[in-house]
Amino acid sequence: MSAEKIEVSNAAQQAAERVKAVMAELCEADGMTWPEALAGAHAEIVIAMVLAIGGSETAARCRHAATQVENIPTLEQVIEKAARGACRP
Repeated sequence: MSAEKIEVSNAAQQAAERVKAVMAELCEADGMTWPEALAGAHAEIVIAMVLAIGGSETAARCRHAATQVENIPTLEQVIEKAARGACRP
């Protein structure tokens, strides 16, 4: 991995941490729910991606991201499953 890739990864991690902090503040200070904050953040990020890399590339990256997450359960689903004893190592 090149030094440039590592720097990009570090910058991406820093950006992710800052977005998470702002979203937590929206929820705590402004009374938004996580779904509301997530919907707004998602819309802004997708728009920014379109402006930076174009609609076709944004759509391709969103489709790829969807394949990575489409079968992941919600935290609530995992807790319910664990409560039923369905999650065993």
